[in-house]
Amino acid sequence: MAAALGAAAFPGHFSDHQRPRCDENCRFLIFAFSTSKQAAVFAFSAAIITGDSSPVFNSEHRDRGAQEEDITMFDEEAQARVDVWKYAYGFDAMRVVKCAIELGSPDVLESHGSPMKLSELSSAVAGPPGQQIGISAADLKAGKGSGGGSAPTEDVISNMEVDQSYNKLFQDFLACHAKAATCAVISNCLENFKGIGSLVDVGGQEGTAIGMLVNAFPWIRGINFDLPQVISGATPLDGVEHVGGDMFESVPKADAVMLMWILHDWSDELCVNILKNCKEAIPKDTGKVIIVEAVIDEEGGDEYTGARLALDMTIMASTVHGKERTDKEWAQLLNAAGFSSHTIKHMEAIESLIEAYP
Repeated sequence: MAAALGAAAFPGHFSDHQRPRCDENCRFLIFAFSTSKQAAVFAFSAAIITGDSSPVFNSEHRDRGAQEEDITMFDEEAQARVDVWKYAYGFDAMRVVKCAIELGSPDVLESHGSPMKLSELSSAVAGPPGQQIGISAADLKAGKGSGGGSAPTEDVISNMEVDQSYNKLFQDFLACHAKAATCAVISNCLENFKGIGSLVDVGGQEGTAIGMLVNAFPWIRGINFDLPQVISGATPLDGVEHVGGDMFESVPKADAVMLMWILHDWSDELCVNILKNCKEAIPKDTGKVIIVEAVIDEEGGDEYTGARLALDMTIMASTVHGKERTDKEWAQLLNAAGFSSHTIKHMEAIESLIEAYP
């Protein structure tokens, strides 16, 4: 069950000190949304987020009134970007609450009379772990392979192999999001890329992110690394070499390796495998692994906290073992992969930039 359900819908009913996490037995509570509609919202939202609408400040040529107007415009557009993320992921919260009500979760919590662990709640509510609500029998199919197959229906990745219109929509979203996330990195993290001569973007698809980074930081030689079938359709980019392979087997050698929106799709065990391969690809003394992912706030938070929690819910619902992680969970993951230290840099975005050192 996602954090928004535990923290907002049923406050005070969970005994766990940290936000509720999703396990295999309760994952069916949140797997109830239309992926095609979701991808459409994602693509539209990401396209808006990537719009270059930042005002230009120039005190020599702008009077005070015009500068104040620019600042107001900047604040409004910054808030609009936050709102777009909430719109992109927020609809899942309503579906989660609907699903929980239909399963009788509020009644179970009320009748129990004391705090319950998430595992206890998932065992007490009606329905098998694979139950899916709102899907007709004609749509049901045994999920295999890539993720999203907890319930008996086509998983997201397999569906793209047969539904080309959905595949295009989903790929458009990924490209738009790569632009949005990379813009945030370029704007906030110049110092983090100084001294890097070569950079591998693991799971970089057609090279959108690495192409933008090489253009912004021309001292970097970029390597776009993805599955061979993805690389075969990649467009040539100046300063970027396209390399096909499998991140679960090995990663090309470079000064630094970047993972942008990759690890949240996978279990801790598989993430450790990926991270170890990345660690093997970089110099022991000077290398680093750059991770661009959401970091969930355990206490406090900022204007993006709600969007991060909604994203967490979406990832847990649409993958088998994926999730967003807290700073403590990132520390545990990186320690398990053998990294000696790491830093987390928060940005004006839903993502943060994590640097892990061998």
